[in-house]
Amino acid sequence: MFEHKIMRNQELMANWQRSLKKAIETNRYDSRYNVIDRALRGGTPRYDVSYDYALRMMYQMVRDGKPCSRRSKLKRQMWEEISLHVRRVMHRRKCTIAEAVATVLAEQKASRYFLSKKQASKIIYHEIHNRSNHRIHTV
Repeated sequence: MFEHKIMRNQELMANWQRSLKKAIETNRYDSRYNVIDRALRGGTPRYDVSYDYALRMMYQMVRDGKPCSRRSKLKRQMWEEISLHVRRVMHRRKCTIAEAVATVLAEQKASRYFLSKKQASKIIYHEIHNRSNHRIHTV
């Protein structure tokens, strides 16, 4: 798994655990999906893309002026947001697309998770399952 996906999953798990703890403490736990929804809305993660992939997308969108080619609405929104940040950095710092992409990925956080509840639920289930299996095998 790519490093940025591992980081995203860790951030999501931490947000989910905080949301779950708060829901239980405030007696607002009604369903797992609602806790996941609160975790998704309450987080500001880093962008979960590699520099190389982001650079290719920004060459396509910023340099060539082509629209985002991703089919997923959430991923299109993410790339549009990254593109906006890249353009701002390029304008402010008078730098290249490559330098702006590096700056955005290193310094800028995403406005939210660009994941569906279903995808987030799968990630959380997978992470819980892997952690419990890891614990069993290391004892």
